Amino acid sequence: MNKDFEEPVLEPIEEAPPSLWTDRSRAWIVGLIFMLMAGNVFFQIQAYLLGGGLILPVLAGQILGVFIPLLVLSRKNRWNPVQDLKLGSRPWPILVAVGILAFASLVPASMLAEISLRVFPADPERIALFQEMLPRSGLGILLTIITVVVVGPLGEEIVFRGFLHRLASEYWDPAKATLLSALVFAMVHAEPWIIFGLLGIGVALSVIYEITGSLLACFVFHATHNTVALVMMYSADEAQTEPTALEMGDFIWLAVSLAVWWVVGSWLRRVHSGNNRADVVDPRG
Repeated sequence: MNKDFEEPVLEPIEEAPPSLWTDRSRAWIVGLIFMLMAGNVFFQIQAYLLGGGLILPVLAGQILGVFIPLLVLSRKNRWNPVQDLKLGSRPWPILVAVGILAFASLVPASMLAEISLRVFPADPERIALFQEMLPRSGLGILLTIITVVVVGPLGEEIVFRGFLHRLASEYWDPAKATLLSALVFAMVHAEPWIIFGLLGIGVALSVIYEITGSLLACFVFHATHNTVALVMMYSADEAQTEPTALEMGDFIWLAVSLAVWWVVGSWLRRVHSGNNRADVVDPRG
């Protein structure tokens, strides 16, 4: 044997870290989506029947039906939920831009809700009960803020964008995935008198996800929108049950909102250029 000949040293191949999206089949993920949605509804109903009022059922549904099952699965299988769900940090200009888009979505969503109110008239008794059950004490308001601004948006974005939209986009084009996730998002809220507004917000959230590839960005958008909606709910003397006539000023604000979407959305697309949507370019250099 030629002693000058040396066999090449093979470098060990690093194994990819465990991941939900590589360790489980797509059929299994579909089952997980249904399980999370069913668990959310189940615990909401149980908390409501136990006298949980308006906010505690939502909190129980998200924590017991979504967060805890996902944490158990992640620990058991050594998955990284932040990585798997694309919840990693993003540069602050990106998150500020997403917050601006959330404000710009308020007028279009409100006008779509007005159309819903004309097609599906609201039940005054149900709306009055909803307003009556809104917590008014200091602790109740704090719990409402935590639920409506943090827990609810995070749980919904995990299910509807983190799982449903992402899975649908693997089989169809982004437009069909957006339509599916937005429809399911609007329907599960069970509020037909504002369903078109919810559908519009669902579409906006899916567009944010398609542009940024970030569930954190979707959460910031959702939390911002819910914050404004919650402030308006507490500020209103009574909930709106009848549609109002649209005026010229409404359409001017609509044009401004769409212009903001065009400008800020175009900037976000430039920042997130490239094939890998998860790779974020820091615009600060």
